[in-house]
Amino acid sequence: MAYSPVRGEDIVPGPSLACGPAQRQAARRDVRGRAAALPHLVQPGKDAYFFARERPADNTVTLDTNGENNMVNARQLTAAALAAVLVAAAAQTASAQSAAHRHIGHVGDMFNGTPDNVGLLAAAQAEAEVAAQHAGLAAGSGDLAGIQRHIVHVLHAIDPSTSERGPGRGYGLVRAANGCAQHIGMAGGSDDASDAVRTHSNHVGTACQNVATWGEGIAEKAAEVAGATDMAAAMALAEEIAAMVDAIVNGTDADGDGRVSWGEGEGGLAQAATHLGLMKRAEGLG
Repeated sequence: MAYSPVRGEDIVPGPSLACGPAQRQAARRDVRGRAAALPHLVQPGKDAYFFARERPADNTVTLDTNGENNMVNARQLTAAALAAVLVAAAAQTASAQSAAHRHIGHVGDMFNGTPDNVGLLAAAQAEAEVAAQHAGLAAGSGDLAGIQRHIVHVLHAIDPSTSERGPGRGYGLVRAANGCAQHIGMAGGSDDASDAVRTHSNHVGTACQNVATWGEGIAEKAAEVAGATDMAAAMALAEEIAAMVDAIVNGTDADGDGRVSWGEGEGGLAQAATHLGLMKRAEGLG
């Protein structure tokens, strides 16, 4: 019996076979291929004995099969083993990612189906930027046609299903905000959620739900603008829409206490982003 430094265990020789030169040469090639792949692949072959001698001074491992010596460079074995360890570690890290962190990533980093697969919060912010631009243009228009044209553009950013084309990104503010609220709620409700995730997920989710609600209200007012025949009435609606879009972007001091919180009726995308950042830092997510 001999000790194998490759497998870390004693290897008991199996029954040997009487082989000719061609069979022995094939056996040597088989041993080299097995040894160069990964250490766990260096195993006794069927109906042959296989053992490893002590490593000599030239940094090689001597492997014998059917009495034939086969020299395998130890550096090859070490490199292959290291590569296997790194691959296994990467797989373990991916599988160990918590459910809470996955949903945080959907909101803050990447979500399949958004423009450029950005996170849901970034998708909402991009649509809100377009809506804010055209709400301002509508409120500053000097004629009814100009108001109506720009409010249609606002509406496209809010809900692109309302028109075939427009300046929005094509995902929709309301859809993105609802997605934020849903996935951050799933993060906070995960079994592995930390106290920080549970706390801030409520803050982010409340602010995103505010945004979705305001977006739906804008869609209703935009329909009124589209049917308006009076310039003054259309302008009043356009100004209301502009104020609502501003609340979506920056939040609003609904209770008049001099500050804008994440709370219901106050928090907007800015507050959602602030509390998402606090959550990610608390979790070491950047």
